[in-house]
Amino acid sequence: MSKSQAENFENNLLKLINNQNNIYDLISEYMNEKSYGTFRIFSKRLKELNKRLFNEKSISEEEYKKINNAIKDKTKTRNPEVIFNIESFYKKYIQFFEINKNDDKNLLNILFLMLPFLFIKTFKEIQTLRIEDIEIHEFNKCMVIKHTNPLSNDMKTVKIEKFYKEWFYLFNFMKINTKEEYLFANASSNYTIFNQKLEPYLSSFITKETTNTKYITLIKNALKYSNKSIFELL
Repeated sequence: MSKSQAENFENNLLKLINNQNNIYDLISEYMNEKSYGTFRIFSKRLKELNKRLFNEKSISEEEYKKINNAIKDKTKTRNPEVIFNIESFYKKYIQFFEINKNDDKNLLNILFLMLPFLFIKTFKEIQTLRIEDIEIHEFNKCMVIKHTNPLSNDMKTVKIEKFYKEWFYLFNFMKINTKEEYLFANASSNYTIFNQKLEPYLSSFITKETTNTKYITLIKNALKYSNKSIFELL
């Protein structure tokens, strides 16, 4: 949602609130006018706005839940197309793992370490992951990673069913050898720069001609929506 679009939308909401009209109808109509792709762009902003209206007591709890459910239904209408071959990526990466596994500056190692977090978080959120907030549980044929946000106490748990031994090796190597507070301190916090540095390698795993060179986003889509995903949210 652009700044001007957001301002117009919020102005219309304000008029409805002042006139005590149905806010849900306006939001629902606005969502229906948008294509799936366009809606995904502004859905986060809409959620934030909905929460703000509720906190300001401009809408009731019932309206708040109703709007949130409508947003969820809209975003579930169609999953993004998976055009990154994540299975081939794993295969090639693991093939050379023994050679590169002790290089804490290797961007592919950093990317591989990011995957279970990229499965549930944004690239920006990943930059704030502290090693001490990550809890690892090993099982016979899988591994479980728990991360607790110390500010919000929000906890996310992800199960890895494949290549978890390689992932755990990298995690311990980073933890012991880098002496950094943040797990991804050696990765660029700039999405564009990190993306560009990996482009020569990642471009070979794209299965369809595309102008979208946001490889980290394409990988995230593959992690979440591919039937080859090795991660599961618990």
